[in-house]
Amino acid sequence: MILDLDIPPMIDLRFEICARGDILPKLQGIACDPALDDYRSLLVYICDALDGHIEFRVSGFGEADWPVTVSTDLPVFLEEVPNALMRAKRGDSFEIDFYEQGIQRKLTFQPQGSMFLIACYSGTEWVPCPDTLEIDQNYTSMMIEHSLMCFLEILKKVSPEVFHHPWLVAWRCGE
Repeated sequence: MILDLDIPPMIDLRFEICARGDILPKLQGIACDPALDDYRSLLVYICDALDGHIEFRVSGFGEADWPVTVSTDLPVFLEEVPNALMRAKRGDSFEIDFYEQGIQRKLTFQPQGSMFLIACYSGTEWVPCPDTLEIDQNYTSMMIEHSLMCFLEILKKVSPEVFHHPWLVAWRCGE
C-alpha cells in the first residue's frame, strides 16, 4: 500500500511500507522467551520473514531513497512509530531515530504552531540538504499513522496469530 495522501509540493519527507506483490509468505507461530524477548524481537522476526516481499522506503532531506532495509531498519522504525504517532497527534515533540549502523540518522520533530519543525541529524558522512523542514502537524500524523496501518494490514494477512500476540497489541497501543 502506498501513501495516498495529497502531498503538498514542498514536502520532502516520506515513510512508505508496501507489499511488493500479491503473494506474501505465511508466518508461523513464534517461540518467544519472555526472559529474553519482547515486542522488538517479534518485529525483527516479522521483518526478517517479510524481507524481499515488502518494501520500506524513506525519503527526504535531499535524498530520494534513503539506504534503508526491511530486515534491519524497518524494525527500528516500527519500534518508535506508536509513540511517535501518539505524540504527533498531540502536537508534542518527538524523535524517530534510525540508529542502525549504515543509516545512522535521527529526525527530531518540534511543534511550531500548526507545523512541525523537523531537523535531520546524520551520524555518517552524508549531509542532509536541507537539514530542517516544516511540515503540517496533521500531515505528519497521517503519514506516520498510514505507515503503521500498512504494516499492520500486511501482518494481519501473513499471520493473524502474530498480529494478535499480546506484545504486539501492547506495542501498537503505545504501552
